[in-house]
Amino acid sequence: MSNNIGFITKIVGLSAFLSLAIKYGGPLLLIDEPFTESLNGLVWAIVVLPSVVIGLGLLVALKR
Repeated sequence: MSNNIGFITKIVGLSAFLSLAIKYGGPLLLIDEPFTESLNGLVWAIVVLPSVVIGLGLLVALKR
């Protein structure tokens, strides 16, 4: 049981770190105007992908 708690704690910590990196580090990236329209899908994938990976990791860990 403590092994699962440690894993979930690591996942939550990683998620919090990624969220803070996106929130505070994202505005530091300078993207020129013409590229913003084509990067909308990429930015969406960068924001959504960590949640999907974390969810899949939790599912795999809980099925063990």
